Amino acid sequence: MLIQPRTIPVKILVLSALLERLSPNHPGRPLYEEELGKRIWGHRGEQSIDYYLDFLKTGSCFILHGLKLSNNGHNFLIDTLVIFPEFTLIVEVKHWSGVLEVQERGDLIKWDGSVKRVYENPVQQAKHQQWQLESWLESRNLTLPPIEHLAVFTNSRLVLENIQHLSPKIIRSNCLLDYIYALKRHYAVSPPPLSNSDLKKVISRIKRNHIKDDFINSPLSQAGLSEGDLKLGVSCPVCQKFSMARVKRTWYCASCGMSSQNAHIKALTDYVLLFGRYAQNKDLQKFLHIEDPRTVRRLLLTLKVNRKGITTNSLFDLLSSEVIKNEIDSLREDRKL
Repeated sequence: MLIQPRTIPVKILVLSALLERLSPNHPGRPLYEEELGKRIWGHRGEQSIDYYLDFLKTGSCFILHGLKLSNNGHNFLIDTLVIFPEFTLIVEVKHWSGVLEVQERGDLIKWDGSVKRVYENPVQQAKHQQWQLESWLESRNLTLPPIEHLAVFTNSRLVLENIQHLSPKIIRSNCLLDYIYALKRHYAVSPPPLSNSDLKKVISRIKRNHIKDDFINSPLSQAGLSEGDLKLGVSCPVCQKFSMARVKRTWYCASCGMSSQNAHIKALTDYVLLFGRYAQNKDLQKFLHIEDPRTVRRLLLTLKVNRKGITTNSLFDLLSSEVIKNEIDSLREDRKL
């Protein structure tokens, strides 16, 4: 049973919005394009194990993707958590490519010419997640079936050398079901530690404590960029140029002549992704290329955006609008990138 579906990571949406508005000649553009490519590549690897998880009998297990919890002030993320009545499995997914050399201690080395790159041992990552999850449960007097951890390599073109040093807790994705059924046989000798109803209560508690993205901080400032590095304005849904102007309560594109009633929704979504959920009227005037603050207020009122304060410096919480929130949620729907 899928309890928490896989969604596209927010950082992919942030980088996509950034690159749409970043000048082609910006010196940092190649780095952001490379980062976006890596994150999309990693997300595709996580998607690929869903094919195998779909073969598990409906109702026989509970699956949570992209689980983020806080333990002693530190957040930790689990790619996929699979909970059976008999055991719990943490799955760390790696979509690495190329040739990796397995060292005697389990370290993974990749050579790019004469340059050696050391990859973090994914088994240790999964093991650390197990420790954090166990600590999180203990601090809340909660219990799950015995927790196991596993790292899965999802790229069939990955070449491994010195596999005699490879941990048995690292497998290829096509072996995932075999590994799970072996664990089921191993734990079948003991009765489930929790009743089905108690297990569902713990899972419900875990899901309620999942940390959702709050969009409070500005990813743009964290990346060392500012508004001056971006193309401002509202993009045309047809020609994609930032050439739309607000005329008589309608958006008109000076480039292709397209008109739209709602083109500002995409722009406001970009603002949330790049600057965070809170904005002053003057910030949105500049970002949307609107001179009259009353026009901005009317747009926000139509979208039912909450306002904090009554002065000109008051803040608008863009994510209080169900329209903008649903727009971001739709962008995060898991689909092939």
